[in-house]
Amino acid sequence: MVEIRRTTEADVDALRTIRLAALQADPTAFGRTYAEAIEYGPEVWIDRAVGSDISATYLAWHDGQAVGMAAGIELPESPGRAELVSMWTVPEARGLGVAQQLVERVLQWAAERGTPVVRLWVTRGNDPALRLYERCGFEPTEEVGVAASDPCREELRMVHRPPS
Repeated sequence: MVEIRRTTEADVDALRTIRLAALQADPTAFGRTYAEAIEYGPEVWIDRAVGSDISATYLAWHDGQAVGMAAGIELPESPGRAELVSMWTVPEARGLGVAQQLVERVLQWAAERGTPVVRLWVTRGNDPALRLYERCGFEPTEEVGVAASDPCREELRMVHRPPS
């Protein structure tokens, strides 16, 4: 049984642990590096865990351990749009539906806020992630960007729109 829960200040240590693990395990999947994140002070981790009026972070819990994370953030410069960011699951939890539950929870958060469009970036060649996002209703766009963590890699923009 997996529980998806929005993070609070009480989850700071778990969030820090899983985020650093993600950055070490999949360094090209994120816009930040392990070297940057390991230097963050406690206030950064508290801010991430608590969220804000435009963001929320979720952890997936199994047997008392955080096994996945995802976050949503509204884009003030693009009203009605949010980004799915920081998506990652521990390797042992992959293929068990944890990632899909996290994505669905971020989509639910956006819908509850009246934010109909959710976008994300996925690294070209990350086929398991691409298939996950397609199962969750995301569609690829024509937009391509350079991966922040590796300028030699491309990222593809995907978008989830509510059913019409």
